[in-house]
Amino acid sequence: MNFPGECVVVIPCLNEAKTVFLLIQAVKKHVGDVIVVDDGSKDATVMLAKNAGAEVICHGRRRGKGAALNTGW
Repeated sequence: MNFPGECVVVIPCLNEAKTVFLLIQAVKKHVGDVIVVDDGSKDATVMLAKNAGAEVICHGRRRGKGAALNTGW
């Protein structure tokens, strides 16, 4: 299986500015595409995720981890 070419990682986030950039960089070493679903963060999570190279989908308000994963899938 060609993991970098065939797999996508979905990361649900809520106020993860401290860790999201480095996490995405680490994940991108193994797969080509990363989708971050921001579940209403009030910090710089969205900006940092975009800067790290992830596709970012934003919920307008908090909907929970399950909803964030469902959105990403």
